[in-house]
Amino acid sequence: MLGFDPMTLPAAYLLAAAAACPGAAAPIVHMDFVVTPAIQRNDLSSQNLGAFHISTTFSHSNRETWAVGGLTLSDFDPSYLIDFNLATNADGASCVSISTVQITVKYAPTIYVASEFKPGTCRFDSTLQHEARHVNTDIITFNELLPQLRQAVEDAAVAVGSVGPVAADQLIPARDKMVDRIKAALEAKAAEVEQLRFNRQQMIDTRQEYLRLSNLCQNAQ
Repeated sequence: MLGFDPMTLPAAYLLAAAAACPGAAAPIVHMDFVVTPAIQRNDLSSQNLGAFHISTTFSHSNRETWAVGGLTLSDFDPSYLIDFNLATNADGASCVSISTVQITVKYAPTIYVASEFKPGTCRFDSTLQHEARHVNTDIITFNELLPQLRQAVEDAAVAVGSVGPVAADQLIPARDKMVDRIKAALEAKAAEVEQLRFNRQQMIDTRQEYLRLSNLCQNAQ
């Protein structure tokens, strides 16, 4: 998501002709982490849930048959909005720099418990508790690492500095190159966050944990 309107930028003004652009003010980078309480669903069967892509795995014997009793789905896809400062000289050439970057990370998990497990039963409750661990682990991971993502974007924005002077017909391409650098920094750090997130989730989905869940409710009504 990109915000840019050269006709309404509040920092637009005339520059005296210059060979190089003056140093840009430090850009401001904001980040919002918006958490939506998990939605709980109990309307899909174990077979239906097994058709979803499940990123975590565990080793088991070919003689063993495992069914999906529950899963949690959520996305990690930060969006961003960039505003620019623009300064134009009497010849029509401009200097452009990043004013602000707004990063928004939305976390809206959905917990599925197989419809074979009825609310109030041991199977339902133990599966729900297991999936809640996934949600809590995500939130802990994001709270820990998102400040690093914000810092990576801020460092990239500072490094971009002030670009130009560029001719009017080159202003959009120059701006796009600046956006590409911010996007690359964000995506690189987001990939690190996603990898650590996966590693932590994999530590929850182990053979030992699934055996525990399978044995937990054997004698329950």
